[in-house]
Amino acid sequence: MLSVYNLLINVYGFSIRLAGLFSPKARRWWQGRSRLWTATTAAGQKLNRPVWIHCASLGEFEQGRPLIEEIKKRFPNLPILLTFFSPSGFEIRKNYPLVDEILYLPLDTRANAIRFLHLINPRCAIFIKYDFWFNFLNQLHHRSIPFIYVSVVMSENHFLLRPWSRSLLDILSRANHIFLQDELTAQRLGSKEISQIDVVGDTRIDRVLQLQNETKRYPDLEVVTGERDAVIFGSVWPSDWDVIADFLGHLDSENYIAIVAPHEINDKSLAWWVDKLGDSTQRLSRLSPSPEVSKVLVDTVGDLAYLYRDAKLAFVGGGFDQGIHSILEPAAALVPVIFGPRHQKFREAKALIDLDVARSVETNGDFQKAANYFLHEVKNESLKHGLKAFLYSSKGATRKIIDYLVAENLLHEKE
Repeated sequence: MLSVYNLLINVYGFSIRLAGLFSPKARRWWQGRSRLWTATTAAGQKLNRPVWIHCASLGEFEQGRPLIEEIKKRFPNLPILLTFFSPSGFEIRKNYPLVDEILYLPLDTRANAIRFLHLINPRCAIFIKYDFWFNFLNQLHHRSIPFIYVSVVMSENHFLLRPWSRSLLDILSRANHIFLQDELTAQRLGSKEISQIDVVGDTRIDRVLQLQNETKRYPDLEVVTGERDAVIFGSVWPSDWDVIADFLGHLDSENYIAIVAPHEINDKSLAWWVDKLGDSTQRLSRLSPSPEVSKVLVDTVGDLAYLYRDAKLAFVGGGFDQGIHSILEPAAALVPVIFGPRHQKFREAKALIDLDVARSVETNGDFQKAANYFLHEVKNESLKHGLKAFLYSSKGATRKIIDYLVAENLLHEKE
């Protein structure tokens, strides 16, 4: 199976290079790697056996961020290398100050893996959630470099659990430890005779709880909002529009203000949302403190998680596209949340629905009913009680993972 995987990796590399002729995102993927080996060589010369932490993109970075911060807190002189696969993660976090170097991960060929590990020579590798790069894992094993996975969750149909992928699962089974989000994943891996596993929960919960303790205020937005309740539409895509259009088009602006945060922050996306939202819309970065504003368009990066704190209700986008974005951020702010039908891969979605603090919707009518329920029917204290019960039963994954790394002598400042 590894030979088939290698063929697919090379096809992917060729395809994304070809796509770069037409797609700006694919072009950024290749252009970002144009000086990869020069940067990797320099990083290897600078860092003395770093802890290597790999994230696919921005979401996985937020999942791994509590680990990075706790490692730096306990071992301030321990070098950390952070790698990304996606340009969206790299470009936004390329200046993140708590790591020593940030690089793109090379395409997962055997030659690239050998060269990368020879230059970097990490003391251990930590992979966040689901980036299973089997040539890198093979070479880590061959070089006796410990590696772990964090916040892993696998559905019953996950490709690694299929009979035809057993040889790839065997490579993953060489991990020193795999930290899981839920018991179902533990049962599925246990049935495949993988025993070096622990269910510790999701490190993202530690992160979103941490965000609630960070101070960031928006005085102009507070003036605009006044006594009105805020309904936030977070990480929304055009594919979400049909479901939320009626609510936004007939917004009760005397009692509510809508804050809309597109998933993509660029000129084309923002122009599209301004056109849809209408003349009463102002951008967050240019906000005039006037109560006449009924809709605010978030045109900045990094503010959404803080904005949830003052919301009455949240709708999180992506559920009509590839899958919902983070619903843990509004949950941590004790805000009920609505999202689209593509949420099956996210265990927190089911948990929050079961606690009656979240609803999945498919139509405009579904959204109107769910919004009415959370805004008018259910008691606020009941919502907060359910959200607190979920959050505080799920926190602590970061500490458990760090404790393991320390006990295994993988984190120390002296060789």
